[in-house]
Amino acid sequence: MASEPWAKDIVKRLRQSADGLSSEPLPVFEEDWWIEASAKHWSEIYPQINHHTNLAVAGPAGKSADAALVWALTGDGRYLKFAQDVLCHYADYRFFAKHPDIGLNWSTWCIRLLQAYELVNDTFDESDASKIDDFFRRALDGILDNDRWWIAENPGGLYNNHFAWHKLWAAACGLYFGMPRSMSIMPSRAIRGFVI
Repeated sequence: MASEPWAKDIVKRLRQSADGLSSEPLPVFEEDWWIEASAKHWSEIYPQINHHTNLAVAGPAGKSADAALVWALTGDGRYLKFAQDVLCHYADYRFFAKHPDIGLNWSTWCIRLLQAYELVNDTFDESDASKIDDFFRRALDGILDNDRWWIAENPGGLYNNHFAWHKLWAAACGLYFGMPRSMSIMPSRAIRGFVI
């Protein structure tokens, strides 16, 4: 990494992204907005959904993957701490809303958290690891629930970016947590909090 200019440039860009975590506040996971929004048809609440399940929560999740990668490449403990703090914070996120866009929205930033976790998972104690594993289990449940809704209701056609993100997320969980078969066929065994 130190001798190849192309590699140094990549690390520099990753470091610049991850450094944003030193000043960017971690999101507040608001839930009260859903009381009013849930009474409306999904076509009327796109702005609220996009804000609360994407824009207001995605930034630090994306940067956590960059921080974990900088730590893996350089050994700089500051970036490990950034990634750990973000993962522990997001462990409290609840996947409660219902809307056609939420599976796609959640998938885009959950996959970045899983990328971070893959690199730093063995730095957590069992208690924190269990909470983070539970977060990923709940994310999988919520996104697959949304995927099943898309299949049943077909609001946007058979082939679309929503399905691609849902399936990417399911495949990433399957690969990371050692689930040997597709997410639609759930074998009966447990992996640290995951019943699959």
